[in-house]
Amino acid sequence: LRLRDEVMSRIWAEMGDSLPGEPLGLQLGARIPLGTLFGPFLLAARHAATVRGVLLTFVRYVGVISGGLKLRLVEGPEETRFIIEHDQDDHDRGYGAECGVAIACRMAEEMGIKGESIVRVELRSAPHGPEDAYSSQYGVPVLFGCEANTIIIKSTLLDEAPSQPAPELYENVAKVLKTTRQVLAARFKKDPLVRVRQAIVDNAARSEYSAQALADKLNMNLRSLQRLASEQDTSVKKLLDEAREQNSRELLSSDSLSIEQIAFLLDFSDDRAFRRAFQRWTGQTPAAFRAGIAQAQV
Repeated sequence: LRLRDEVMSRIWAEMGDSLPGEPLGLQLGARIPLGTLFGPFLLAARHAATVRGVLLTFVRYVGVISGGLKLRLVEGPEETRFIIEHDQDDHDRGYGAECGVAIACRMAEEMGIKGESIVRVELRSAPHGPEDAYSSQYGVPVLFGCEANTIIIKSTLLDEAPSQPAPELYENVAKVLKTTRQVLAARFKKDPLVRVRQAIVDNAARSEYSAQALADKLNMNLRSLQRLASEQDTSVKKLLDEAREQNSRELLSSDSLSIEQIAFLLDFSDDRAFRRAFQRWTGQTPAAFRAGIAQAQV
């Protein structure tokens, strides 16, 4: 089971509100079983001919892990920057990045390229807990409030061999990763509305659900957006309502927000408008839906 990225962002936010002062991403990144989630990557990377090959394996095939995750390798004469970016970086308060960097450092250590080879870690967010917890977990100094989430590596390391180079095995595993990436990319391309749906998610994080704001986000005029939706046998209103309904269900699953607050977050004019819309979508009132969840949990 893989949660949608925007759902995971909300989970990070809720956990952060429940556990203030805890570096949750750091803690999760230290415990995730690497072999279960990243088996093919670890196998391929461990047997690449050079450390550069290790890093480029992740850059090339990162789409297998997540469509929203992007990796970049920027080489310099003395330091090389391994940059980790995600579509949800502006929405998950930095927890996802600190988790991802923790996982990356653990992988590097498994392949024998940590120690003095990694110079430092740079994170965009402020620390969520004691700063020494980060340096202890990553094993290197950590800077906060930086331009990008980055692992800084000595450039002289790049042409060295990892712990177990085996080029033939690497090529075979890389073929599997390449095929998987192509299959996932084909699925992505089959839905012409993928970019539209992602823009809806981005706007929803700011409680913005208007058709014009969506068109602006996509750098399209509203008529062109409406025509695109019509060509896919849907409408802009329906796409926005689908997002609102799904988000309303998730917000109602917790009793920490009032109906009025949820209506505000979903960009309704008032709670009465939200109640009417929710009943139209589900056949239930928000209160009845919330009560049903509470009863199921008893």
